[in-house]
Amino acid sequence: MDRHEYRGKLAARLRGARAESGLSQVQVEQATGIDTSRLSRIEKGDRAIELEDLLLLAGIYDVPFERFLEVGAPLGDPPSATRASSNGQRQTQAA
Repeated sequence: MDRHEYRGKLAARLRGARAESGLSQVQVEQATGIDTSRLSRIEKGDRAIELEDLLLLAGIYDVPFERFLEVGAPLGDPPSATRASSNGQRQTQAA
């Protein structure tokens, strides 16, 4: 799963949680300080969410923040074998 796809799934979870809580974007802005423009872009998947905002939203929606995260989803590309082996060589040389 690439970052764009992951961001889209996270956005859908955030929209769903807000809908379940019965709050409008304006009400969320009033409660959290996250402006409606930024919240809208996050909920569309057009903008990455900051951890602080994720925690604020989890609190206002009264759900554990882990609900928004997909267990086992990659956070980024794994390091290449070349980069991993060169890092190991640097550690050996430094020791």
